[in-house]
Amino acid sequence: MAKLFSVGFWAFIARIILRNRILILLLITLATVALSSQFKHMRFTYTEANLLPEDHEINLEYFSFLEKFGEEGNLIVLAVKDSTFFTPEKFNAWNELGKELENNENVDLVVGVGNIQTLVRNDEKKAFDLKPLITDSLTTQKQIDNLKKKLYYNLPFYNKFLYNAESNTFRTAVYINKEIVNKPARKELIEQFIIPKIKAFEDTNK
Repeated sequence: MAKLFSVGFWAFIARIILRNRILILLLITLATVALSSQFKHMRFTYTEANLLPEDHEINLEYFSFLEKFGEEGNLIVLAVKDSTFFTPEKFNAWNELGKELENNENVDLVVGVGNIQTLVRNDEKKAFDLKPLITDSLTTQKQIDNLKKKLYYNLPFYNKFLYNAESNTFRTAVYINKEIVNKPARKELIEQFIIPKIKAFEDTNK
């Protein structure tokens, strides 16, 4: 009895589809056109899916970390290893690269050996002021050598952060706008702006 009912039901459905096939095909076509017109509103996410509830212990720790230290993924570190880095040409070129990157509207801050700050005692205010290590243009090898001595012997705080005295490695930290971290603009910034700038620096300075 159940088998007969099943056969009769599907025969009934088949008759309805065959009788109204033109209407059904038309509705499918209209639905396809309507859905395809919404492609322009499609958006892609650049983050991994969060599979845990927002009030989960792990998520709470993660959100607390972001609140204290900022959005992840907005720091790009550039590094160069070169024993001849401390020459007027290469040192100035590296600093110029940092300035060019910082001029982009989607870059918040660039920190490198060229814009290091030092603490200077202010006797009048009985406090310390931050002053840039480099105040004038460096055009001679003697100026560069003096800067290297100050950096290596008077400012050990920056060792293994912005430079490594042992390996002759020098770094520049590029902080990009947090608002674009999870948007296509981050990819555009890196591929169309930062990478070409780095490539030009490499080609010029070998």
